[in-house]
Amino acid sequence: MPTPSLISQSIDNILAMGSTNISIDAVTIISLSLEGILYGISIFMFLGTIYALTHNRHIRTINHPSLVVALLLLILSTAHIVINIIRTGDGLVKYREHSRRTGGVLRRCFSGHIFGQGRLVYHANPAC
Repeated sequence: MPTPSLISQSIDNILAMGSTNISIDAVTIISLSLEGILYGISIFMFLGTIYALTHNRHIRTINHPSLVVALLLLILSTAHIVINIIRTGDGLVKYREHSRRTGGVLRRCFSGHIFGQGRLVYHANPAC
């Protein structure tokens, strides 16, 4: 399992590959905006799925497992975007002064999220 410092170095390497110097704050806001667009598309797809599964059908002929899966996907994607909005707010507003002194709360908070170790980094870092 990678350590938080190794993850932070990996993010620095990834950011150094680009030809422009984009701050982690800007990248976070851009990624959250794109995630919001994709969330809107998923809402539209959910509504289309519900319509296709229930239109002109009796309650006994509805495919209930597909309905449950569609609802679970909506709940999980909603929870995911809400958590990201809260964490972005924490990193950009709540811990802004701490970020300036220590080199970026967002880098430490989101580095684990990017590499799938979010819970480990989130609990190991008191600033998040």
